[in-house]
Amino acid sequence: MRFKKYINELKRRNVFKAAVAYIVFAWLLLQVGSTVLPILNAPEYYMKILLVLLPVGLPLWLIFVWVYEITPEGLKKTESVPESESISGDTSNTLNKVIITTLSLVVLVLAFQLFGQKIAKSSTWKKSIAVLAFADMSPEKDQEYFSDGISEELLNLLARNPELRVISRTSSFSFKGSNATVEEIGKTLNVTHVLEGSIRKSDNTIRITAQLIDIESGGHVWSETFNRDFEDILKIQDDIATRVTEKLQLTLLGRDTKNRVVNPEAYTLYLKAIYMIYENTRESYGQAEQLVLQAIALDSTYPPFYSTLSGIIQTSAYNFMIKPLKEAIPEGIKAAEKAIELDPDYATAYMDLSSFQLMNWQFAEAKINMDKALSLDPGNSNIIGTVALKTMGNVDEAIRLLNKAIQLDPVNYINYYNLASYYYHAGRLGEAEKALNTFSKHYPNSSLYHYVMARIKIAQGKIEEAVTEAELEHDEFFSLYARNFAYFAAGRFNEANALLLELENKYGKSEASNMADIHAFRGETDKAFEWLFKALEIRDPVLMEILHYPSFQSMYSDSRWNTLISKMNLPDGHGYGSS
Repeated sequence: MRFKKYINELKRRNVFKAAVAYIVFAWLLLQVGSTVLPILNAPEYYMKILLVLLPVGLPLWLIFVWVYEITPEGLKKTESVPESESISGDTSNTLNKVIITTLSLVVLVLAFQLFGQKIAKSSTWKKSIAVLAFADMSPEKDQEYFSDGISEELLNLLARNPELRVISRTSSFSFKGSNATVEEIGKTLNVTHVLEGSIRKSDNTIRITAQLIDIESGGHVWSETFNRDFEDILKIQDDIATRVTEKLQLTLLGRDTKNRVVNPEAYTLYLKAIYMIYENTRESYGQAEQLVLQAIALDSTYPPFYSTLSGIIQTSAYNFMIKPLKEAIPEGIKAAEKAIELDPDYATAYMDLSSFQLMNWQFAEAKINMDKALSLDPGNSNIIGTVALKTMGNVDEAIRLLNKAIQLDPVNYINYYNLASYYYHAGRLGEAEKALNTFSKHYPNSSLYHYVMARIKIAQGKIEEAVTEAELEHDEFFSLYARNFAYFAAGRFNEANALLLELENKYGKSEASNMADIHAFRGETDKAFEWLFKALEIRDPVLMEILHYPSFQSMYSDSRWNTLISKMNLPDGHGYGSS
């Protein structure tokens, strides 16, 4: 009888209904969190906090309901309220309404998860396309540079349409030579249409066959063959892009292309240069630069020639060190500005110019031109990915842009490497590790994988794993760099100090920013600032990319930090922690 009386008292105090209301509300909160937090790029630990706090809150809530009752005079202990004055019945009705309302919201959230996202997804897919590398049908099979180049030019032309999501070259061309069907490619790249074709060039005659395929039905939406003189190559590209746009029921391209002309011989040299660029070697970049310069000598009116030259100069100087930066910067700026002069709406040229301005420490000007490039071509994954790496310390914005670039270019796994780095900088370590492992599956021999993974493992407190990763790094500089951090974290100070001395002797003059990072990680603040100001003095281009690293965060409150940031003349809105 006593147990039954206790159960009745639980009912009278609405403990059971309060439990149901709490559970339903907690379920709603988790569903909303799982839907909204990823959209906001919120750290993954937010959901973990919810998963821990909500179960802990349930017994506390039930104790509160048992002990207290809401009365017209306010909150009172239940034992102090005579049953004749209790309004627990009204409270019960209120809880019923709360439960019903919350359940209704749960149903709506589940409906959105099941159907709303599918609808949103399908509406995006209606305006998405991948342009595959056109087949080389020349008798000698020696025109691959030409067929690849025309395919990429078509891709770039279609990408100018803001209504159309165009998968970028890296992903589209990754299927070249594979046995995958067009339908399989379309599904892998998450598009509804694929443009494929073939090109046959003989002397001054060109034959291009293009066909647009609907992935869902597998049928041909449109197919046409163009037999023209080579002088009409740009006109053919415009015609194909216009046909595709019409068949996808989009508005026509937003730019006037009727008057685009180019010298055929110069254009051939340009396509050969593009082909050499994708070999991505020191030698191929040198050859590409000479080819573009020859193209410009024949035709100085075609904007892509100058933009391509600017990009070649940048990579040649920054990555392959073919020429000193002090020579490369003015040359690259001049080429980008010439492209913009010829075509004020050429987005890639603004990105080229911005990159050189950053290298020249013209930060405010670079920010203006980055924004201009994005506004002119918001669907260009190369521009988006580049801007992500130049956000001047705004880590969350970099993560957002990299995720967008991955959506547009899902097979360009370099973006996953960069995303992993920024997740690490943001303290989102689980996501960083996942992104880096995705990168590693496709670039298993990358020279930078183990360095970044070592730093992630250190941040996770997995020091022995960090040491293992650091010792696997095979790039000379990053091997020294990674082992320095890992050994210091493991308490192997003598070994770490020996590596630090070796780093200073070999790289101290050129890697001042990285030296500052090491000392900051060790907590040697004075030494870190000494190297940071050296980097400032020599205008180390790495400085802008490294200041948001976690190792420097403890230095933000130091007055020397604000002095450093002030001397860099950064634009407003940077994310480098100065007050």
